[in-house]
Amino acid sequence: MEDLENKSGMPVSLMDKPVKKPEPDGVRITFLTEQEETSKTKMPAALMQAKTIRAKGQMPSGKAIMKISEDKSKGSRADKLVDGKMPAVDMNVKRPKPSKKRADDNLMQPPSLQTEIEVRRPHVFHKSESAETKLVYEILSRQKMGPTGFDYPTTFRGSTAHFNVYYDPSLGTGGATIADGVLASCEDEYNYLKMQFGGIDAGPFNIIIAAGIGGAFHWGCAATDLYCDADTSATPDVDHTRMLVVAEETEVFSAVQNLGWDCGASNGEGLSRIFATELYPAELNGFTSAGYWLDTPGRPDYVNVNDPTDRNYISIGCSVLFLNYLHYQLGYRWEHITCAAASTLAETYTKLTGRTGGFDDFKALLQVYFPEGTPSGVTIDNVFPLGAVSTGRLEVFVRGSDGAVWHNWQTAPNNGWSGWDSLGGWVSELVVGKNADGRLEVFAIGGDNALWHNWQTGYGWSGWDSLGGWIDRLAVARNADGRQEVFARGADGALWHIWQTAPNNGWSGWYSFGGWIDMITTAQNADGRIEVFVRGGDGAVWHIWQTAPSNGWSGWDSLGGWIDILNVGQNADGRLEVFARGSDGALWHNWQTAPNNGWSGWASMGGWIDRIAVGQNADGRLEVFARGGDGAVWHNWQTAPNNGWSGWGSLGGWIDMLALGSNQDGRIELFARGGDAGLWHNWQTAPNNGWSGWGSMGGWFDLLAVGQNSL
Repeated sequence: MEDLENKSGMPVSLMDKPVKKPEPDGVRITFLTEQEETSKTKMPAALMQAKTIRAKGQMPSGKAIMKISEDKSKGSRADKLVDGKMPAVDMNVKRPKPSKKRADDNLMQPPSLQTEIEVRRPHVFHKSESAETKLVYEILSRQKMGPTGFDYPTTFRGSTAHFNVYYDPSLGTGGATIADGVLASCEDEYNYLKMQFGGIDAGPFNIIIAAGIGGAFHWGCAATDLYCDADTSATPDVDHTRMLVVAEETEVFSAVQNLGWDCGASNGEGLSRIFATELYPAELNGFTSAGYWLDTPGRPDYVNVNDPTDRNYISIGCSVLFLNYLHYQLGYRWEHITCAAASTLAETYTKLTGRTGGFDDFKALLQVYFPEGTPSGVTIDNVFPLGAVSTGRLEVFVRGSDGAVWHNWQTAPNNGWSGWDSLGGWVSELVVGKNADGRLEVFAIGGDNALWHNWQTGYGWSGWDSLGGWIDRLAVARNADGRQEVFARGADGALWHIWQTAPNNGWSGWYSFGGWIDMITTAQNADGRIEVFVRGGDGAVWHIWQTAPSNGWSGWDSLGGWIDILNVGQNADGRLEVFARGSDGALWHNWQTAPNNGWSGWASMGGWIDRIAVGQNADGRLEVFARGGDGAVWHNWQTAPNNGWSGWGSLGGWIDMLALGSNQDGRIELFARGGDAGLWHNWQTAPNNGWSGWGSMGGWFDLLAVGQNSL
């Protein structure tokens, strides 16, 4: 195969068109979220000689088992194993497919001094200030009761295990179309909610589809007659009705659970909107509430106080934002949040974290990105994650003296360590990814140079399994839809990738991007698109990016320079920033001039370095850590989010490997190999500032990676 060049001049192997991977089967759920001036002297250039590609027609396959390499050039550690044998590991364990879950109400209070109409007050999912909502009682009073006793005339369309579906005959064929769509999806939605509520059952349900409701309602939290609006256009939007079904169904599951989610108050109304828009995010238009709370003076506290109404868009907006904060910012799974039900969201937060003060932290974080008194401009209900995304306990993974992967994890968020434990195997490179459901997954190169992986099952680890290929460089990223994607250098020197075909499970097989590379790092743009940065055969930084979130690729483009160490971070406003060592040994950086696009050109930050790690403080400021000429760790930080740099300061020590993580409370923690080849760590004593000094975690290792658990 002859060597080719693309229009940018990067050596490639059959790069005629960008690789576009197929869409995974099933419904894709997409979540929407809302430099400093330096001396731009020219980065010292080195010889721009491109290397010749060893072109291959396809990526060589890996062997069926993971083994110890006898090739000393590959770093074999067979001599360090007991009796020359690898610790026993079941390499045949296959990933289990994740399983895919709602409610009895306390009877309404007796009338006492209330009127009958107040006692029969419906629980309504509605648009803010909608005319339809204001007229809901009038609409109901005008309706002629159907033969089944419903509030609307009905035509029965069909049944499933948990649902009977009816539509108002005045809808005609459009009503039948919507009812058929609801029948096709309702059991999948039911199973999703059942999982979120810990396996309980609810129903059976009657779904009544009618026009003019504007949203949805049912008569009491436990009431299972769900009245849902219909789109009356020529081609009706079935998902509009499906979303409303999920919202009302969630409230019934909450009543059955009976642990604190109150469908007639802000916490329960918030939860119902969360699951409705998790499953049908494109249907949020007109139902958004977050902006109402963000733009309310004082941003009242509906976390410690549960507002006793489901009709106040200010309190609903606070609830929806706080629930999204728990999931997307702090990393708690929806099923854990749902099962931590309580009478207030503050109590739910305490059940999850063991701490108090959740509203203060939540409000302070939003103040950084959406200052009070300035119109927020928010038109969606989830603005998270913001800044440094901290979830749960940190976990460190290393290669030990036996060549196996060992790990050591915090026993509680922010503090305490377990001691070392082995995951077995024999590896020559190591990275850690995170699944959409929060489970960590370790990717490594085995003794056969294939890609191997080992993932958390929820109650431990799966054991090693091969994804094949022949690779010798490795990086991992996560798509906007939660699917992991692994990038590697193949035997031909080109960049190859393999991705999950659905969130949490299934893999695609290997595909090539071409090129010739010898370093890889990845990042995710503000809009969710993955971008891969490499060093090409000319020593310059090259990049390739998704043309849309989760799919499609651009082809190679050069950012120039000459570098031999490479890393990337993300600013508080979402702009990516690349950090590299230039030919003068100094740290250089190149940043996007706007989120998702445009580059500044290279500028020097000085110093002499030979390791780089990039972190983000709790307030969004980037901080770069490097090993200096004295072997100590030095750092340089932004003086404000997105801009300005402090200059170099030393954290001491002597290290020759460096990685970092962010604690649940936002404090950065450094991990390094010391002069004794053991693991040492140094952590911020408060978010954004102050350092503890170095402490030893023991062990012996020569590869290092850090992950963060969901809890």
